Amino acid sequence: MKSHAVLLGTLCLFLAGGCGMDLKPLGLIAPATATIGDDITSLVSLHVYNVGGETVEADSCTGIFWIYFMISDDEEIGFEDFILNSVDFVDFPLAGREAKPVLFDDESENLEILAGTPVGQGYLGVYVDAHGYCMELDEQNNADSLPIEILPAQ
Repeated sequence: MKSHAVLLGTLCLFLAGGCGMDLKPLGLIAPATATIGDDITSLVSLHVYNVGGETVEADSCTGIFWIYFMISDDEEIGFEDFILNSVDFVDFPLAGREAKPVLFDDESENLEILAGTPVGQGYLGVYVDAHGYCMELDEQNNADSLPIEILPAQ
């Protein structure tokens, strides 16, 4: 059944220029190294991109969706990874094939390398609409990651 949904979504994108919404991370930028205790908020940049052709409205995503920032030991990002923080996305509408920046606009929305973060080579990952609040054409393209080395506190 899932393969049919993916095939239908791909066909829909190809034939009609998109007949649904599909969120994915775009343009993740992060430092190559960080130390436990560092606040890397100003060094991280990300956009949410709607690959689909349908505009994403607040009421089509329960008014909000969350973007999680995580540290992983591999490129696959999921809830088993170490969560640094989450940021709410409320910048609606998001038109088809439009990207909007993720804003760290709340005092609690920062990316500090917390005590307990695994030290060593890993990946800074991002997971868009992690809880599936938006019905998307493809739920498998919601994560991205970049290599990062986490250094012990000094």
